[in-house]
Formats: sequence, C-alpha cells, structure tokens
Amino acid sequence: MTCTIWRLMLIASNFAVVTMGLFVSFICGYSLYMNNHLLSSINANLMVQLVIAMAVIAVFASVVALVALYGSIKVSARMLNLYVVLMTVTVLIEVAIVVSVYYYRSTVEDAVTTQLKKQVANYGKEADNTESSLLINRIQSTFKCCGVVSKNDYSEIIPYSCCNMDNNAFTKDCVSDGTPLYEQGCKVKISDGLASVAFYLLAVASVIAFFEIVNVLFALKAVCDIKDETYV
Repeated sequence: MTCTIWRLMLIASNFAVVTMGLFVSFICGYSLYMNNHLLSSINANLMVQLVIAMAVIAVFASVVALVALYGSIKVSARMLNLYVVLMTVTVLIEVAIVVSVYYYRSTVEDAVTTQLKKQVANYGKEADNTESSLLINRIQSTFKCCGVVSKNDYSEIIPYSCCNMDNNAFTKDCVSDGTPLYEQGCKVKISDGLASVAFYLLAVASVIAFFEIVNVLFALKAVCDIKDETYV
C-alpha cells in the first residue's frame, strides 16, 4: 500500500515535469524563431546558445521523467534507479545553465551595445531600405527607444522609429513634424530586457528543479519500498 502511494505521487509529479519541460522548450523555440533575425543581427549569439541549451535540457528532462513514469507503472526498481541518476545530472546541468546566463549576461550586453553603436553610426549613410537601417528601426520601434544612450547619438538623420507614437502610425516625416521622440536609449531598454529574460529563466528553472528534486526523493522512497516488498 505504501509503495503504491509513493508510486502514484511519483507519477503525478513527473507528469507535471513532462508538461513543464515541453512548455519551456516550446517557449524557448518560439522566442528564438520570432526574434532570430534581431538576435543574430545584434550578435547575441551567446544568449541564443544558452536559450537553445535550456530548450534541449527541458526536452531531456521530459524524456527522463518518462523513464520515471515507466518505472513507476512497471514497479521497476532498476528503472527508478536509472531515473534518479539521470535526473540528478539534469538538475546539475540546469543549475549550470542558469549560472551561465547570469555570469555571461554582461558579456552579451557589451556585445549588443557594441553592435548597436555600429548600427547607429551607420544610419543615414546608406539607403533607407538597407539591412542596417531596417534593423535599427526595428530595434527602436520594438523597444520604444532612440539611439544607444539617447537621441543625441544621431549626428545627422534621426530615424522615424524614434518617434513616440503607435507603430502603425509611423511616417518618415514624423521627426520633422515635431513629433515627440523617445527619451530613453536602446542600451538601457535592451539591458532591462535581457535582465527580465534571465529572471524569468531563473524562476522557471527553479520551479522545474524543485519538482525534479522532489521527484528524485519520491523515486528513492519508492525504490526502498519496492525492495522491502520484494523481500517480504
């Protein structure tokens, strides 16, 4: 009876891990897909790699949780022991990824700032439909910012995306028309965005890691109970 209770708890908690793991991997993949051009253009490759790593480990955690589900249903101490080892390794990798996100966040921010300065400096020197011009307008309209630090970073032409107005109402004459401009630079906005990503990643990873650690304890208890019932 005791063994059955622990196995049912293990099944329920691992089902939650499978669900959360697949959800996290979907969110990571969707975010990269929607922002792939933007991230690659501002040289945020390290952040991309960390997000991909998080998505991969989330899928791996889901697969490992399936091992626990199988072991619980089949009442297999061997499968549950395998699960304990694999899930322990998974938790350690997740901790390493989260630590890496915080450790390398400043490196990513510096790389993004350097690339942003380059894009701002080149703006207006080429045709408006070049990739550089399109990129800076996309960044500024997305983050609602202007320049690296402020609008004063533009010595000649101020992009229309600096206009503080609805994205759908942008016109290339809005600057000359006296439309108010965004006061805050994109460096702060992007840094805040990266900080938010790191925070939510830590929060999600912490919740998943909590369930995984609890599951490991459930699995160890179930293994002990299975062995006790075997020798009765």
